Amino acid sequence: MTKMIPGKMVTFAVLCMLVRVVCTQECSTCQCCADGIFHKCSSRGYCNYGCIDGYYGEKCNYECTSQNCLSCDRHHGKNCLKCISGYFLRNYTCYECGSQCQSCSSYGCNSCSGGYWGNTCDAQCMQNCASCNKYDGHCLFCESGYYVYYRKCTTCGYHCAECGSSGCTSCHDGYWGSTCNEICGQNCASCSKSDGNCLSCSSGYWGNTCEKPCGHHCLACDERNGRCLSCEHGYLGHPCTECRRDMCINQFDCDLCSNISFYAKSGVCCLCSLDNCVSCSKALDTVKCKICKQGYYPQINGQCELCNSYCFKNECDSFSGECLHGCINGYWNKTCDTKCEPECLSCNQADGSCSHCKNTSKYGPNCRSECSNTCKNSKCDNNENCMNGCIQNTFGEKCENKCDGSCSPKDNRTSCSEKTGMCLYGCQTRYKGKFCPKDVGNRSEKQTTLKAALGCGLGVGIMTLIVLAIIAVFWFRKRRRSNTERNNSLHDARKDYDTVDANFREAELNELRYEALQGTGVHTMDQTTYYSNVAEKQNVHGGSLSD
Repeated sequence: MTKMIPGKMVTFAVLCMLVRVVCTQECSTCQCCADGIFHKCSSRGYCNYGCIDGYYGEKCNYECTSQNCLSCDRHHGKNCLKCISGYFLRNYTCYECGSQCQSCSSYGCNSCSGGYWGNTCDAQCMQNCASCNKYDGHCLFCESGYYVYYRKCTTCGYHCAECGSSGCTSCHDGYWGSTCNEICGQNCASCSKSDGNCLSCSSGYWGNTCEKPCGHHCLACDERNGRCLSCEHGYLGHPCTECRRDMCINQFDCDLCSNISFYAKSGVCCLCSLDNCVSCSKALDTVKCKICKQGYYPQINGQCELCNSYCFKNECDSFSGECLHGCINGYWNKTCDTKCEPECLSCNQADGSCSHCKNTSKYGPNCRSECSNTCKNSKCDNNENCMNGCIQNTFGEKCENKCDGSCSPKDNRTSCSEKTGMCLYGCQTRYKGKFCPKDVGNRSEKQTTLKAALGCGLGVGIMTLIVLAIIAVFWFRKRRRSNTERNNSLHDARKDYDTVDANFREAELNELRYEALQGTGVHTMDQTTYYSNVAEKQNVHGGSLSD
């Protein structure tokens, strides 16, 4: 620290004394004391109510020493308490408010210029913010093209036509939403900003959502009803139709056209322009379709409607709408618009009666009759014929017959054929035949009676009959083989006969040999009579005795 020269020290002391004397002289009569209710100062010169601005001390006879200070501490003149205009107070010192301070007081900036915030307005607002809160800097108003969103400035967006402090107030055509980022529906020229509902349609469309085209050759139509307002060149009216004179068969009175795609109208032939229509006609100023494209048919209103989806392959007559290939399962009628009974899988398409049942244990026109319990698993077709065969010891298409009780059983199997009823494993004792119809239990008694009645004189005649019977056996056997080759429809029956004959063949031939050797007239006659009866049956069934 530089030491002061003694001469200079004296000069500085003298100046201080002079300043103090001047101040004392200026305020020597209590002039710098603040006003009060009573006397401003005492008899000794002490101010009772403090000092006026700019002075301090017991007698307020000293000026404040802090720069730009309006008033200071009474006992410490360098401690400023209030600043002059344009300055603010911080730690007893006055500082200039600055250019960003719009209005200022001793305690700081009261308000800031646009774009700044803080006690001294020295902090800048965030980007794109025109004005922000003085105390926390949160944006209050944004620059053009931006809006306040969560205390920050967000761009209004490219599709925003007008933007306010809270966001887009209107969108460009074709867009909607709070930020105009949502696209209006297809064919919609403009839509509501709040919900996107179409307000106007693109050229060539109409309807609530502008989903309907104006029609062929129509450039613009009424957005409410689709009525054409302007047509392509060469087309007129609603709908826009092509009308030509050269299509008229009769040039003088055009009432018929040479092309089925045209119809007569006011002396000219106009092209049928109805959707999906091949040929139409005009009656009472109304154009109606007569024949539609494949997959469509004309309704009463003259418009082409899709074929009923219940038509098989979705194909119907393009004039009448009748299904070409019938209906899918569950429907009937010419147009397949009627449901079958609930129990039917499919039904007759002429009268609706069931042709197949959902439940295979039911049959009948309404599928409500129960199949016979003699059918295996009680399953039958709609004609009541058993589908899986018969239960044990029954036969027939409906398994309605029982096997003959005289059929011999085997290993708990069915004793007769399910189709013919013939015994499969031979007959029980005292019975014979393919159906085991004959009881031969009393043969010895019959033979004794016949012997007594007829006598031995008939022996020669009986032997003759035996020879004839043997000849007949060979003739029928040959004929049976020929018939088998000609008729394959009896294949199942032949198998049953073969099975039965295999069981009977050996026993019958042995009995025939035995009785022929006996030579007794009555016994031989009975055996011959039996073979004659068998031959008759074989002739009826097309078989042979030896099979």
